[in-house]
Amino acid sequence: MESFDEVWNDIRFVLSNRSFIKTLVRDIKNDLIAIEHDHIKVRSEKTRKIRKIPRLQFEHVWNLLVVDGVYVSRAHEPYVHSQIICAILSLLDYIGVRYNPLTLLLKSFTRHQ
Repeated sequence: MESFDEVWNDIRFVLSNRSFIKTLVRDIKNDLIAIEHDHIKVRSEKTRKIRKIPRLQFEHVWNLLVVDGVYVSRAHEPYVHSQIICAILSLLDYIGVRYNPLTLLLKSFTRHQ
């Protein structure tokens, strides 16, 4: 299983070739403002608000994926940034997506029993 440091590098790499990312459910465009060591900054086309999404929130979602093999967006507490985090993580080839509810799946997940 990849460490989160490797995942974070993958995230930063896939975003480095993009100027925006769209949310998966509502298809809202978010311009990529900055890709930093400890956060990603986006501006929503809908609200025009700039949001700084901390690396720690991505790591939280990754840890849930590693433990459970899935991450359900609506179960995220706090819900802040969950939609854009899912959209960004879905760009990685080892993460799949299901809808209703928005769910990320770790493609290579096998539960250790």
